[in-house]
Amino acid sequence: MIASSNIKVLLADNNFIVKEGFKAIINGAEDLEFVGEVSNSIELNEMLEEVSPDLLIIDFGSTEFRVEDIKNVLEKRPEAKVLAITTYVSQGGMLKAIESGITGYILKDCDRDEVVEAIYSTAKGENFFCGKIISSLMNKDKNKVDINLVASCCEPMKISSREVDIIRLIASGYSNKQIGDKLFLSTHTVGTHRKNIMAKLGVNNTAGVVVYAIKENIITPE
Repeated sequence: MIASSNIKVLLADNNFIVKEGFKAIINGAEDLEFVGEVSNSIELNEMLEEVSPDLLIIDFGSTEFRVEDIKNVLEKRPEAKVLAITTYVSQGGMLKAIESGITGYILKDCDRDEVVEAIYSTAKGENFFCGKIISSLMNKDKNKVDINLVASCCEPMKISSREVDIIRLIASGYSNKQIGDKLFLSTHTVGTHRKNIMAKLGVNNTAGVVVYAIKENIITPE
């Protein structure tokens, strides 16, 4: 539960250009307060005591940070949420990050809308995973239990109000583009929500989403 009206965001990344980009997004969004930036693990530990962030955005795949930093942050500030944003990481690295306690995970090539969605969702404690992250974890050549870890990290299963809206539109036959137009989201962001929803519900096609929507009275079968 976030105590103040503003979500205090701390940024952990060692790339200057990337940090400036995220700062611009955070400073331009409502209810977000940029409280600091750090470039390595030592600075992260020091700053954590000073600013008590609600949300940590971290690139644990960079040269100056490690997955262990996430565990350390959550040990010192259990109520904080962690959003991992990396350029690319192996499937094993992704799984370690999820096991360490992150709430959200996206890649740096996601568009602005998806980054903002990830920040707000993660800050509220809602699991948000980039569509590419989920696709990697569902790779048919890998162990299927990997995606189960993504789904189980949000137990008890939480379906956000935004996801309910998208489930309703998916079940009504709308395409990703049509859903995006109705909800003022990019097609890519809708695709990410769709994959998150399927992971949470444990289904792999639209029919499974429709069955869930009917069962939960999100839509009425005609």
